[in-house]
Amino acid sequence: MIKFRKATSGDALSINQLYFKVTDRCRSINQYLWQWWSYPNPSSFSYVITELDSLSKESIIGHHGIMVTKFYYDSKYYLVGKTENTMVDP
Repeated sequence: MIKFRKATSGDALSINQLYFKVTDRCRSINQYLWQWWSYPNPSSFSYVITELDSLSKESIIGHHGIMVTKFYYDSKYYLVGKTENTMVDP
């Protein structure tokens, strides 16, 4: 069974493993937590796709994230979203 849910800080290790598998880049747990949970701008949106195996163990097989950041244009600040770390296990 495949499900879609909001990511939690407890998903850090599994998301980082998926990130490495898809990009071949290493990222520390602290880097991940800063980017998604301690980012200085307003909260970002992070979602995972999970799959249950025959023993009902959940595995993360996908991630979709939107980083919220401030954007300055025409003398005004706007909040915008940037797609980030969107990936699915090959």
